[in-house]
This record gives sequence, C-alpha cells and structure tokens, in this order.
Amino acid sequence: MFATLYDLVGQEEFNRIIGGYYQRFASGGATRGFIEFARRSSTHDLGRFFDDWLLTTGWTALVEIATTPVELANHYRR
Repeated sequence: MFATLYDLVGQEEFNRIIGGYYQRFASGGATRGFIEFARRSSTHDLGRFFDDWLLTTGWTALVEIATTPVELANHYRR
C-alpha cells in the first residue's frame, strides 16, 4: 500500500504525509485519522485509493492484475 501511495503522490508529498502524520499522532492514532490527514495533506484525490486499500478489500483484485506498484498507482490516476 505504501509503495503504491509513494508512486501515486511522489516522494515529496509522500514524505509530507507520512512525516506530518507521525509528528501529529506519534502517541497514537487510528486508520481513519491517517486517511483524513493524508486526504487533507495531498494534492491528489485519495478517496478511491483509501477506499480500496484501507476501508475495503478492493486492492486484492488490483494486485492480481498489476505487476508493479507503478501499475497500481496508475489505476488511481484515471
């Protein structure tokens, strides 16, 4: 999931999302907190990404057909 997110948003934005989340929620946080933080911090629409990867099992069908994280990320660029 994190490799796909990295390929989707790029290194700078990925580091800002992960680092910012860690700084804010280092003492504890939840999945929904991460989703909301990432969606607010990103310049990309991450709704479908998080729906597939954290809120449902939609990612399983994608992993069966994609061969790389880049191919997975391309699915969310459409």
